[in-house]
Amino acid sequence: TAIPGIGVLGGWNPKMTNADFNHSLAYRRPAWGEEATVAHPGRGASSSYFEVSISALETIPAGMEIFINYGDNWEDDEEDENGTDSISAEDHPKIDETIDKMIEFFDKHEAALDAQTKQEIYNFLKADVLIAAAGSKKGKVISNMLPENPDELKDLKARGGSLKMTYPRTLRSLPWLAKHGRCMDNIRPGPSTIPHAGRGAFATRNLREGTIVAPMPLIQITDSEILDMHPLVVRTDEEEGDYFVRKSGAEP
Repeated sequence: TAIPGIGVLGGWNPKMTNADFNHSLAYRRPAWGEEATVAHPGRGASSSYFEVSISALETIPAGMEIFINYGDNWEDDEEDENGTDSISAEDHPKIDETIDKMIEFFDKHEAALDAQTKQEIYNFLKADVLIAAAGSKKGKVISNMLPENPDELKDLKARGGSLKMTYPRTLRSLPWLAKHGRCMDNIRPGPSTIPHAGRGAFATRNLREGTIVAPMPLIQITDSEILDMHPLVVRTDEEEGDYFVRKSGAEP
């Protein structure tokens, strides 16, 4: 059993979370195709609470994967062997800023530093200054992330910086996306042209035969019992009024 929806396209990495569900938007959607005073077969079959949107929590660069925190139940108890779990999303801009300062320093003093002196200063910055500034565990992770030779720092930045080094597949180039990606805007929602059918999907462009109209990712439900339907009975509370409860002893 699986639940479809493009919302599950967002990956899960608590250190890289850059977006979140905006549930409140679902409460401001128009009730498409509903006629409250008309009895018809489709009445109540669709809800006016739909399209829970995903909003960016920060500036997300083009080609960056979307990460959403789905809750503590997704936590992986296995310890990260590489120690990269000690580096958070907020750390990467600071690491890249440190790399920029190293590059600026070596460029400024290029004429005064021979290769050996340059390497010694770089080793000191990696082995001592970084660990003192970031702490033992995080400092070692950052140090191991940096190249052995200071002349390779510029190449590291050109290849996407510390984020790309830590999670090489989270940031894709636009040519890669053009070749391997799927269009998410081939359709748009709207009131169905079929009377009382609720919402419908409409093509936003001409789609040739064989075109993938829209990807439909799935999230696996490991316990199918959560989808069981149960008979309900009405209970009355003096303060809250009527409410529904599961009928005692009833089978799904």
